[in-house]
Amino acid sequence: MKICLFNVTSTIARIGSAEIGGLEAHTFRLANALARRGHEAILFGGMPPGEGEAPVSTARVRRFLCIETSRVPDLGTRFRRLAQRLHFAWGCRREFLAERFDACLVFKTYDFPSVWEWRRRGWRGRAVARLSGEEFFATDRFFARAVDAIYAVSARLANAAARRYGRVCPVIPNFVEASPFAAPEDPPVILAAGRLVGWKGFDVLLRAFARIEGARLVIAGDGPERGRLEALARNLGLAGRVEFTEAIPSGELARRRAVARVAVQPSAGYDSCPNAALEALGAGLSLTASTSVDVPACFDEVEAVRRFRAGDAEGLAMALRELLDEPLAAWRMRGARARALTEDGFSEERLVSRLEELLKGEARGGSLADAGRRDRVAPP
Repeated sequence: MKICLFNVTSTIARIGSAEIGGLEAHTFRLANALARRGHEAILFGGMPPGEGEAPVSTARVRRFLCIETSRVPDLGTRFRRLAQRLHFAWGCRREFLAERFDACLVFKTYDFPSVWEWRRRGWRGRAVARLSGEEFFATDRFFARAVDAIYAVSARLANAAARRYGRVCPVIPNFVEASPFAAPEDPPVILAAGRLVGWKGFDVLLRAFARIEGARLVIAGDGPERGRLEALARNLGLAGRVEFTEAIPSGELARRRAVARVAVQPSAGYDSCPNAALEALGAGLSLTASTSVDVPACFDEVEAVRRFRAGDAEGLAMALRELLDEPLAAWRMRGARARALTEDGFSEERLVSRLEELLKGEARGGSLADAGRRDRVAPP
């Protein structure tokens, strides 16, 4: 199959930008995985004015001029993202139609109007949408009719999408690779990875860490909040105990995970099945996650995840103390269970095969009325 992965932000690599996160990294992983399975995968990504060459990928990458959301009038985050994606789609419409794709994978509800426009101009391929957030907007139901299938990365999000669009919405989480165990460093390392933006809750993590003794904190990532977070760390007296790594390659992040004791996902806003959380569990780490983080329930069942109320620094500090005080043998046993779950249920082979079924039109679909409530979500 000739497949387009249509994600404007996937190739925007401006340092400190709020555009880049786990979704962008996963777009490349999907493109490469589909290419390895024999498909002609072509990634359509954005190129802000003045940007350089495309990122390296085993799949084909085509870049087109786009605007960054910060340059769109601030009428709300959703308006900015919708405007960015419509501008991008209009700029590459001729090239998209000329490729005659068999299928297209879009990554946001904001791409639904673009699919509708491609249909209007004669495109007859299969459109599949991947949802990783509740980014609904006023007219999305109308444009969603142009999309053949919608899937979500978590059960909670799949249920929300099913209610909104009145159709079966399967769950296909991100795939991850399980990492080998390594000896954790002493003093123990707490690792947090992600974009440094306000809703990710890193300020809560710093306030919680100020209540912890005998440990180090590594924050891996970059974004517009970095300066404010570094200032907060200094004000809390954490100089020398907190390391900000900036954005680092996946191999370096894996090395950091290998020597960490605990991973933290402190998100203050809704965070659906983040890559950083799954990768930490795949590395056998204990995960402390806020109630806003949608980690698959199977990891809670093996007690691999400790929860705290989003925004509660004291609750996070208490959870971290319990994990840091835990005997190493118990930590390794729980980590082995989490790693085994990752290998079994979140492998590339399993999850990309399910995506292929959607792209080919072989997976179950239809309306909720036809499928019944029991089919509202298909678990991974």
